[in-house]
Amino acid sequence: MAMMKVLYPSFTHWWAEAHDQMLKFPQGAHDDFVDTMANFGEGLRQQRGQRLAKPRKDPAKIMTYGWVIESARKERQREDRRTGGW
Repeated sequence: MAMMKVLYPSFTHWWAEAHDQMLKFPQGAHDDFVDTMANFGEGLRQQRGQRLAKPRKDPAKIMTYGWVIESARKERQREDRRTGGW
């Protein structure tokens, strides 16, 4: 909230109190709005699920054993596409 990355309609009647609670969390006396938003977020996470980032695979350095194996695998894939192989 303090980083200005939470956007809510400021014209609503509840906005001033919600804004105050979010900025004072966790030291504030009230945290009802923060708790509600956390429950919304948890519900959305359960519906959507978390996606794990695919690990990036750095290409093997040229003329190394890993490069030879990767080149052979790519060549086999190209041959299979051309010939319709198994």
